Amino acid sequence: MSNRIKITKQLIQQARANRPSKGASFFRDSSLIGFGLKVSQSSLKYIVERKVGKDGPVRRVEVGSADYMPLEQARIEAQRRLADLADGIDPSITAKKKPDAPTLKQALEDMLADRPYRENTKKQHHQRVNYAFRDWLDFPLTQITEALLSERHKEIAWSMGSRKANSRTNGLCQARCCITTLSTIFNFAKYRYRSASGDRLITENPCKFLSETRSLQKTPTRRDYCPPSQMQFLYDAVLEVSRPELRAYFLFLVLTGFRKMEAKQLRWDEVDERSRLISLPNERVKTGTGRAIPITTQLQEILIAMRHQQRLGIQSDFVFKSPDYGKPVSDVVIYPTFSRIRESSGVKDLKIHGLRRSYITHGSGLCSERFQKKLVGHAADITGLYDCSTVDDLREGAQAIADHIEKLLTSGGKITAAHILAPPPSRLNHIASA
Repeated sequence: MSNRIKITKQLIQQARANRPSKGASFFRDSSLIGFGLKVSQSSLKYIVERKVGKDGPVRRVEVGSADYMPLEQARIEAQRRLADLADGIDPSITAKKKPDAPTLKQALEDMLADRPYRENTKKQHHQRVNYAFRDWLDFPLTQITEALLSERHKEIAWSMGSRKANSRTNGLCQARCCITTLSTIFNFAKYRYRSASGDRLITENPCKFLSETRSLQKTPTRRDYCPPSQMQFLYDAVLEVSRPELRAYFLFLVLTGFRKMEAKQLRWDEVDERSRLISLPNERVKTGTGRAIPITTQLQEILIAMRHQQRLGIQSDFVFKSPDYGKPVSDVVIYPTFSRIRESSGVKDLKIHGLRRSYITHGSGLCSERFQKKLVGHAADITGLYDCSTVDDLREGAQAIADHIEKLLTSGGKITAAHILAPPPSRLNHIASA
């Protein structure tokens, strides 16, 4: 090895840019004796080197890749490896006996393959891991320590929180979601991976450290909804949207309390206009239990308008279709459109999911709480599991809620297919341009 030098992030970057054309170069750390960096044309690896015990042979052991492992973690791992060598543990022998722990990427893929998650849940787990732990994907789970995880939790909270006005709350909540997904992976791995003798390869879940130290902030319950005094402004803003399918989509959310994805992916084969009901299958509902919803007179007008749209442009299986592609209306259009609706109506803190809260709030007292839970697809309590009422039993309550919300929206007028299909009346024709 060369003379000792302090191994820093800057040194690693310089070594990465000046790799040797042949063989390998070595850098020995001046602060942690035995710790070093091996640089070759194809790789940069942290290493440790020392005798096994007092009189054993000198062993050079790879700690991890400098392309993936942070320097701080490499130093911690190097100290552990050096301590093992000092205690007489020869890695060339133990490596043959001990199977490798799964990597984060392997554990994630195995968990998603083994467990019956819905597609949206699988997508969510992938997004969280790839955002928060992309550089850890090739780490064995045993290398993800409490100290490393605590630092990453702070990084996620800061990076996510700096993007929005309500920065601290948003960042901590997003960090909690990412850590929760990682904790789920560790809990799966503890029971999934075992050695030939039956011993667990993963024995600890480092995410528990953050829970026990109360570092994970609970997501506050949102309270945004559209109050009665602003419902008409909301309706006027929706009618100013230029695309009919988007007007219909947002009115549908207000009049049903559907979740965003449930409405967006609504298919014509789930709509029975003759029996006047909408039937969502199990896989399309968050709770995993399908439900049937009565079609009210207001929903019938929305469906008439969308049938008219169906005859224009590309045919589609989806009720709220993009006119150019035949697929469901895109989030790329939905979010900026709703943002401008919000600004125009003056309900500036309202989220799309707040339309669901608005439906539940305005419908409170117009039918039984048990029936309202069925209409919006909330999980049933014990009493609800014994409830054998049918969709016909929900019709009166559903119509009463729709009538009340229609009255708030139109000040006593009626929602018709003609209103939904008519060109926007005023200045917001630029909203959601095609």
